Amino acid sequence: MKTKPVRFQHTRQGVRDLDQMKDPPFPASAGPIPASAMPNVAEWERTASFLGGASLIGVGMAQKTMGGLLLGLLGTALLQRGWTGRCSLYQALGWNTADPAQAPQEMAYVAH
Repeated sequence: MKTKPVRFQHTRQGVRDLDQMKDPPFPASAGPIPASAMPNVAEWERTASFLGGASLIGVGMAQKTMGGLLLGLLGTALLQRGWTGRCSLYQALGWNTADPAQAPQEMAYVAH
């Protein structure tokens, strides 16, 4: 049987919110999500990074030069930052602009 991970928000009571699930959870929980997998970038930063990264990739591809390739690589890094919500620089500096209330706290698995 295939399983896929599902992330759950903690409720105010500190328990998993299983009411939102369409499929029953697999009987095993994966436990707390490691801090290294938690988002550390605010939603508005994610959106700006994603859009800016896509724009830089487009501009870089249009130039067809070494500078354009570098712009494309920078755009790819921004695109990844926006998609995942993780920033390596923020992690190295110990910064976190993400709203902790929006971060999932626990993983569970459901049949797929």
